[in-house]
Amino acid sequence: AYDLKPENHARYTERAQGLLSYLHGTNPLGLCYLSNMYEYGGDLCADEMWHSWFRFDTQYDNIEGDNVGPAPGFLSGGANPQGSGAMPIKIGTEQFSETTGSQPFQKAFSVNNDANVSYGPWAYNEPAIYYNSAYVKLLAFFAAGAADTGVFSQAGATGDCQEAESGFAVANDAGSGAVAEVTGAAGASGNAYVRLPDAEDAATFTLDVPVSGVKQVTVRVQTGNDDAAPKALADKYTVTLNGEATDYQLDTTTLTVAIDGRIWGELVLTASVLSNNLDHEVSVAAQTGGQAVDRVCYRDPRDVPNGGNGGGNGSTQVCKEVEDAYTIVSDPGDFAIAADDFTAGSSGGQYINMFDPGDEVAVSFTAGAAGSYELRVRCRVGEADTSPTNMAGSYTVSVGGTVIEMTLDESTVSELFDDTYWGEIVGQADVAAGDFEVQVRGEEMWLKLDRICIRNEGAAFQLCGEAEQAYEVIADEGSNASIGADSFTPGSSGNSYLNLFDPGDEVAIPFEVPTAGRYKLGVRVRVGEASGTTTNLADKYTITVDGIVQTTVLDVATITELFDDTYWGFIEIEELDLAAGDHTLGVRSDHEWLKLDQFCLTSLTSTALPTPAPAGTRITVAPNPNGGQFQVTVDWTRAATDLQVEVLDLLGRPLHRVSTGVRAGANTTAIDLSAVPAGLYLLRVRDAAANWVISERVVVR
Repeated sequence: AYDLKPENHARYTERAQGLLSYLHGTNPLGLCYLSNMYEYGGDLCADEMWHSWFRFDTQYDNIEGDNVGPAPGFLSGGANPQGSGAMPIKIGTEQFSETTGSQPFQKAFSVNNDANVSYGPWAYNEPAIYYNSAYVKLLAFFAAGAADTGVFSQAGATGDCQEAESGFAVANDAGSGAVAEVTGAAGASGNAYVRLPDAEDAATFTLDVPVSGVKQVTVRVQTGNDDAAPKALADKYTVTLNGEATDYQLDTTTLTVAIDGRIWGELVLTASVLSNNLDHEVSVAAQTGGQAVDRVCYRDPRDVPNGGNGGGNGSTQVCKEVEDAYTIVSDPGDFAIAADDFTAGSSGGQYINMFDPGDEVAVSFTAGAAGSYELRVRCRVGEADTSPTNMAGSYTVSVGGTVIEMTLDESTVSELFDDTYWGEIVGQADVAAGDFEVQVRGEEMWLKLDRICIRNEGAAFQLCGEAEQAYEVIADEGSNASIGADSFTPGSSGNSYLNLFDPGDEVAIPFEVPTAGRYKLGVRVRVGEASGTTTNLADKYTITVDGIVQTTVLDVATITELFDDTYWGFIEIEELDLAAGDHTLGVRSDHEWLKLDQFCLTSLTSTALPTPAPAGTRITVAPNPNGGQFQVTVDWTRAATDLQVEVLDLLGRPLHRVSTGVRAGANTTAIDLSAVPAGLYLLRVRDAAANWVISERVVVR
């Protein structure tokens, strides 16, 4: 369906039409699997359905007697050898003595929607939206004649390009030169491009997307005029998508060498949702003039090279390409400090030359928090005529005027590129929150500086993993169905999750901890269902770490909207002492129809002992004893902040948690424990940032 193997398109079309014929009656039962299609040519239809609109024993149940039957055209579930074998077979209006379990796979079907759920009628005749929508989509291609015209293959579903010169419109022509096509241009895609000779010149291009979804739009433009400054023009464009200005990044891996005074490269726009029933307009405007547009493309974001600065989601590392971010502090010699791409092996395809002793540059960073930061400077550390490391000590690195001791990380030394070995020199710097500069000075000739990375050594470590990608089955009860990955329910992380169909189903997931310490472990699961509540399934999981059962609490802030019949959310182990090395997360279902999506491990960086609460802080519970409903008053003497109020049973299991903002004075929060049994409970008020806790006993009668 995505223009794969064009030589087989005719066979794919024929196969798709065969599937439709099967659903319409060319099957072992001779049954049209659509409901009530008698007025449209059907003679035996799947009339009964497991659906509240057309439920059992109503006039919409079936076509027997005076019943009007269900609405026409709903697709039934179909033959299902994995359904309940005890389901009595009913085809049309005729009831048979046989059951589905006695039939061949293709005849294991019944329209019986008897409310006796022990038969599991939903496994055969529930008109679920996911296959009804797929059926309508498939039918639409043939109903519109698309298969005959070759449109069925949906060319361009994952990406397509348009040459700028073949479909542009002039949006603005500001000055002396016309916005126009230029042909016979070496280096340009298709040997032609659209020129933007003056500042504020603009051209628009229309994209037609055959398959809706998240797309990455890229624009190939002139990024420079010569090899000395290949990216000089890259940030001199204003790009809009459907009338909205959009951010972009230059994909440095696409830069060409200078050809006829032009260097080309791709600007990658922020990913957007593009619909297939609209034309999408991309507008490109010049900010300085002397610019050009070569090609406009869209593609699946997963196909876009990662041109980021390292670190990824949740990472505490930030990297900068020096050639993109440097300022010159000192350039005393005969040769100017400048960006270059002659030597291969550099990060991002470029670096800067520091030709003379005393050459010095600075790169700015921002520290989100004060702390100890690791510095990594990638540079030329060796040359062919001497050794791979003879230049590693030829750089002086300083932060805020303080020289940092740097050592070579020998594991980073590259192979020989031309006359250069690349490698990273590493050091530690104490940095205050805010902006700061890393300065690098060359102490020898012919040095090269490629990239600088900073990483906050004190920041929290976080590891997240997709359960469906790393699980091992420990127990699979198999009554409803086997444990397995699925993507039916939206809202899951990574668009996939693990089904735990039966009580007793259990899986194990390995993970690794880099350093010993205290951690929080969150497990994202199905915590609620439409027929229950948003949280009725949250306590239906048994979580173990290395075989030891853990106490979990639901983080209500993570509960999602309703996806089909599922609310997603995190159940968490709040504190866990783990040694460095390999560990195993165990998840066992204590209920039917559970789902396991993701786990996240986060280090708790504070190792300080609890400190006393701020002077004057006290809590009052009233009434106490109570019937389960009471108020907690916190007398607070400091600036406004957030506190966490928790209620635990005597085994330490959290029963209630709420975060509340407090200001100087008395702050009251209502608590409702009317659903818990009578007994003695522990109330805790704490400020996680200061690491203090105040406790009070609560008696529920």
